Amino acid sequence: MPLALFLLAIVLHLWLVWVGSFPGDHWALRQRWSPHPGWEHDYASFFQHLGTPLPAILLAAVALIVLLRSRLVAEAAGLVVACCAVPLNALLKLVLGPSPVWAAAHQSGHNYPSGHVTFVTAVIGYLGVIAWRRNRRRLAAVAAVLVIGVGPARVVTGFHLVSDVIGGYLVGAAMLLLAGRASAWSGHLTSRFGVITPPS
Repeated sequence: MPLALFLLAIVLHLWLVWVGSFPGDHWALRQRWSPHPGWEHDYASFFQHLGTPLPAILLAAVALIVLLRSRLVAEAAGLVVACCAVPLNALLKLVLGPSPVWAAAHQSGHNYPSGHVTFVTAVIGYLGVIAWRRNRRRLAAVAAVLVIGVGPARVVTGFHLVSDVIGGYLVGAAMLLLAGRASAWSGHLTSRFGVITPPS
């Protein structure tokens, strides 16, 4: 399943190159980031900061420390895998390059897939899964809201195209699934070699 999601993300980019833009992409290009206060600014600004390097690194580091201190070794291993979504996304941007509609609009940088969406889906989504499994329903709900909310936040400000966001969700979901498998595999190893983890 993770491989299928990766391939689907690549197929989507090939569609953009060979066929044309995705529905909503041209609309997204016409959106502009507004520095003026308002709910749209606050909404988009929150997600803009959430996915930037320093907050992302701090969030992942704190989560990793909490998991290790709670002796949730398998879950910590899964989190490390989920965090690999960030360099993978950067590599995909370099390999795939900007989508034609983005380049034609003279936008700078490589846009596909969205790094913010990939990070939030993979890392925060994974933390939400852990929270759900440990009956922390409110934390899981917060994670779900963040995953759902990050995509539209990137589009309404013109930071990303609709296709970029979809690509980010695909890559992030693939890494989320891989993180879950890594956690299960690590849990098998730790139980086999006598490392005790708290019951879920």
